[in-house]
Amino acid sequence: MPSRDNPALEASHLLQAPVGLDAILWQEVRERDPDVQRVGSLVLPDKNSLLLVSSDEYPQLLRCRVAEDVFRVLSRTPAGIDAAALDAIVDAAAESPHMDDALREHADVTGGRGKHATSTFRVVVRAAGDRGYRRIDVEKRMTVAIGERLGKKWRAVDDAAQVEVWVTLTANQAITALRLSDASMRHGGLTVHREGGLRPAVAAAMVRLSMPQDDDIVVDPFCGSGTILIERDLAGRHGQLLGGDFDPAAVEAATRNVGPRHKPIDLKVWDAVSLPLRDESADVVMTNPPFGIKVGEKRGLSGLYRAFLAEAYRVLRPGGRLVVLAHDPALVDASLAAGSWAQQRRVDLITQGRAATIGVFYRLGG
Repeated sequence: MPSRDNPALEASHLLQAPVGLDAILWQEVRERDPDVQRVGSLVLPDKNSLLLVSSDEYPQLLRCRVAEDVFRVLSRTPAGIDAAALDAIVDAAAESPHMDDALREHADVTGGRGKHATSTFRVVVRAAGDRGYRRIDVEKRMTVAIGERLGKKWRAVDDAAQVEVWVTLTANQAITALRLSDASMRHGGLTVHREGGLRPAVAAAMVRLSMPQDDDIVVDPFCGSGTILIERDLAGRHGQLLGGDFDPAAVEAATRNVGPRHKPIDLKVWDAVSLPLRDESADVVMTNPPFGIKVGEKRGLSGLYRAFLAEAYRVLRPGGRLVVLAHDPALVDASLAAGSWAQQRRVDLITQGRAATIGVFYRLGG
């Protein structure tokens, strides 16, 4: 997909999010840095949405919960498809006037080189579309050029580098950027991870779509590792966080992730279709229901959705919000058809390599 650029601005930073969440990420960026300017955006199909901005407040960018990575842009050039274009890409990065600023920002974030006499770096290349040169050609050429630019106190390594320079090749441009964030940003601060767990950036987007209020009582009937409830707590004040799961191991993982923080919160083993909650006692039900891989055939999954959404209607007060991530939105549509719901918004995205939809609904009725 081509970028939507503002050619009058130079991009200082690049933020990365799951495909489909760029609009929500941009909203968060503007809230954290009111002076930020949007330069452009693009999508790497089935991989990431990328947002280019001009900002002096990189610490604020690093606080964005919907972002999974933040980079300092070194250079942007037309991608081209021939060897001459590859020369231009490598030369622009190696001669970038922003390298010193990027290294300074990286040192501010990481604490600098410390006692290391030699620092390490590596080049990561990702590409969308075909061209007349290979990714490995870009990686080799860029590694040599960046190494020469950094000097003798730097050494190229294959992994676990202190500094990463990423080259993103799209159909119409090449972006070279130095990564400021690390894996902790992508993992959202979770200490316990479960296979197939919800990505924190997606959970943060769901929280923003829920329009959080200071006195919200929030319920996650399929809490898994607790990601949604943790993101809701990080978003601001709330009345109460309630979560549970049929799997005791999931509740144990959520309990460990929550730790002594994120209060008040109550986690327990329960059945999502028979919640131990009073009628009309919650303001928000926000969750990521099972999507079939471990639950069984769609016939069984359809019954689960109908029962869960009927229970969500029971525990929500009139006007309460339902935010649900569905890998098959038709299951949600069919299950809500018989109830009194108003759809407020839908966001299509890619998560864990699968198409999904975040649906936002309001409970009607008295």
